[in-house]
Amino acid sequence: MPGLHKMNHAGLHFLRKLYENDPQMPFSQMLPIYNEEAKTRGWMRLRSSGTIGYHLTTMGLYRRGTRTAQPDPKRGLEIIELSTANRKVLMEMFGVSSANLSLILRHKRNGNNAENIRKKAIELGGTRYVKAVIANDVLTL
Repeated sequence: MPGLHKMNHAGLHFLRKLYENDPQMPFSQMLPIYNEEAKTRGWMRLRSSGTIGYHLTTMGLYRRGTRTAQPDPKRGLEIIELSTANRKVLMEMFGVSSANLSLILRHKRNGNNAENIRKKAIELGGTRYVKAVIANDVLTL
């Protein structure tokens, strides 16, 4: 089983309890909780919330695609433009790739640090563009 070597029996049991307590908790929120527990108990920490989904699926607790994702209300409506030099500063500061940074600045990714990255981008001189949405705009001839 790929990825199984990363977790011991106690870690899998902890994940099971965590999931059973709140089945609707996003895996991205479970990841820091698990990693904090792993740090105190000496377990190997996980780098991806996908690993949590994989193990819960393997245990038969979770079926892929059964939860509805929480949509980002700003997705596609807000973009932050930033100079190349300041993008490099953000990439080094937060340890993200240029592709991931681009997705975060366009509200297409919402990871653990996404809001912090967006705030810092504005502080570094980024320009926020917001697309106006006009409800019930009807063209008459």
